[in-house]
Amino acid sequence: MYTVKKVLKRNSVKKKKIRNKARPVRHLYDYAHLSPFREFQLDTKHILDHKALPEDVYKHIVDKKLPKYEWNMIDSATRTRFTAYPHTLDSASSGTSGMTPSSIQHH
Repeated sequence: MYTVKKVLKRNSVKKKKIRNKARPVRHLYDYAHLSPFREFQLDTKHILDHKALPEDVYKHIVDKKLPKYEWNMIDSATRTRFTAYPHTLDSASSGTSGMTPSSIQHH
């Protein structure tokens, strides 16, 4: 059985090269004017995913009543990362003192 690549190579078919134009990089923030700890990016992940985890890991998380969520908050100016593992997504029971996705400015 022959692959398409080998057949094309054997018949000396040249590959058409496509060149991309170099575009200027557009940053998400104006980093020169950002103050530390003023703008954050927040990412919420659901850890307890039955399809993504092996059965024994999933069972361990459920049996030990480990947190189901992960929050990653990154300071836009310094790129400092803060991670929290709450059991629920509401701020009252997770001990994050009002740090909910709706209370944080995101762009």
